[in-house]
Amino acid sequence: MSYIGFVFLGMSKMLFIWWKKPDLSDMVHELEHIYPQNKDQEKVYRLDSYLRSCSPSGQIATDLLLCAVATQVVMHFDHLARVVGNHHLGGDWSENLRFLAGAVRYHHRILRLMDVLNDIFGVPLLLNFMVSTFVICFSSGLSIAAYKQNWNDADVRYRRALVFLIARPQRTTYLKATVFMNITRATMTDEVAKLSSKMDKFMKYAKFFYTAVGIEPYKKDLLEHKNSIKTRIVFWANVINLTMVAIGESIYFRSAYNNGKLLEAVTVLSYIGFIIVGMSKMCFIWWKKAAMNGMARELEEMYPRGKVQEQRYKLQKYLKSCSRISFTYSLLYSLLIWTFNLYSVMQFLVYEKWLNIRVVGKTLPYLMYIPWKWEDNWTYYPLLFSQNFAGYTAAAGQISSDLLLCAVATQVVMHFDYLSQTMESHELSGDWEQDSQFLADTVRYHERILHLSDVVNEIFGIPLLLNFMVSSFVICFVGFQMTVGVSPDMITKLFLFLFSSMSQVYLICHYGQLVADAVS
Repeated sequence: MSYIGFVFLGMSKMLFIWWKKPDLSDMVHELEHIYPQNKDQEKVYRLDSYLRSCSPSGQIATDLLLCAVATQVVMHFDHLARVVGNHHLGGDWSENLRFLAGAVRYHHRILRLMDVLNDIFGVPLLLNFMVSTFVICFSSGLSIAAYKQNWNDADVRYRRALVFLIARPQRTTYLKATVFMNITRATMTDEVAKLSSKMDKFMKYAKFFYTAVGIEPYKKDLLEHKNSIKTRIVFWANVINLTMVAIGESIYFRSAYNNGKLLEAVTVLSYIGFIIVGMSKMCFIWWKKAAMNGMARELEEMYPRGKVQEQRYKLQKYLKSCSRISFTYSLLYSLLIWTFNLYSVMQFLVYEKWLNIRVVGKTLPYLMYIPWKWEDNWTYYPLLFSQNFAGYTAAAGQISSDLLLCAVATQVVMHFDYLSQTMESHELSGDWEQDSQFLADTVRYHERILHLSDVVNEIFGIPLLLNFMVSSFVICFVGFQMTVGVSPDMITKLFLFLFSSMSQVYLICHYGQLVADAVS
């Protein structure tokens, strides 16, 4: 996939430059026309410094061309700013006006060149953000230079005209990736910051599974945009498909129970319970989005800053513990769901196609009512995909919420432990004012952690209640199936299901006990 992306970027740059060749030719002619023509002009423009900065910045083809053109644009903007800033006004109004008119024309010419530059390179930049750290704001220095000019002694008409030159660059010129973004160092900083948010190290596994079902669990920034159309489509596709499968399984359960097929009814009921837990956890997190946002911002504010605080909080210890448990739990549930999803397909491929031991036929991973004959026609494949998709959705809904609880509870425990250690190691100074200030800070910090715990209980309370209720039934149903005599491979599936359900209950109880111990 990385090779395909590399080829796609290279091809897109080649094609866009070929497509924009007439505009590129005009831009080169314009650059040639305003290029320094002799040694004296090269010194005035400080050409050598811009040539040196251009050489190491580019890499290949289009990037080198952009590097060369953008460097010359920066050179002209800087030269104009120096000329305006260093110009000494004379007493002749007409001479001053000619200078100002020439500066405005020169500025307009560079701005027009920038428009051509953005027209040519806009789409390639949008497709490839490789050059985001190179070109920064071009025109910002011009208004400063005009303001610093010795205009105090100038004619009032000149000062009025100079306002135009000061105001015009206030709308800063940028290299643009079409209309979507300006390319600056700040843009690169923002992108890196989004990737390296420290608190997200605790949340990375939970966010991965939430993204798979089309949910953004929280937003730390109030100014962040709403969920994209793509995210909403993924979410509703997951919910609708899972609901349809649940309805089909419910109809099958009623039919099996009425016909006295108790084992099949119990089997389907365990699947329905699995769906209920996954769906309830997804929906409650979606419903409590506002509370989740507040909790995430509170955790971000309380997160230890810098190496010294990280050592005091023993951050790495808690982060490693959370990551280890999250990874193991994710692996266990992924193994569970894909064992169930692919079991029927693997039976067909191994027993019938490979070993030729018995005829298995095309079967679906889960028992579900389907009002037509699907075994011997093309509808088998959409049904197989739908059930696999639903199984993964239910599993991801459970995994994501459990991992989010794991990450949040770990941080709550970390703050409680840090507070305990701080109070235990603190030595009283004997100064009432200083000691009372320490006590007040401690109480405020404790109150803040308690408030965070209340928010966690508000968000996860009902899903945890449903989790315990349904998981208890699922454990009983799976245990019952294992005692009635089933094939060895089916025993493996049921044991994995039982072990995963018990692990889920244990994980929740484990973190509940950790919080209780930390508080006490």
